[in-house]
Amino acid sequence: MGRFEKVVVDHSGLNRRDTGYYSTPKFVAKYLTNELLKIKPDGKKVIDPAVGQEELLEDFFLNGKEIEGFDIIDYGEKRYSDFIQKDFIDYYIDRKLSDFFNSGFTTEHDYWIANPP
Repeated sequence: MGRFEKVVVDHSGLNRRDTGYYSTPKFVAKYLTNELLKIKPDGKKVIDPAVGQEELLEDFFLNGKEIEGFDIIDYGEKRYSDFIQKDFIDYYIDRKLSDFFNSGFTTEHDYWIANPP
């Protein structure tokens, strides 16, 4: 019963428990996108700092948004984002933290999204 370690392997062959990866159901992604588009319908740029397999991006893409996605693991083909394989925190510290302390928090992105817990 509970004597064996459970291994949950996704379609890319990775143990999901090792990576901490859990996908967002399509109906949740659609709901979140629709709500954000209601708040700011004229926004242009989306950032997803833990893009995974891009579940949260399809509806933004279909609405003509420019998307930047980061992840420490490359899960394969990217359909919707300009993907950067890097830890987003490291990227942000390298590129943005000095700006934050010098001029206050600003962003060039209209939508910041992440997989909900």
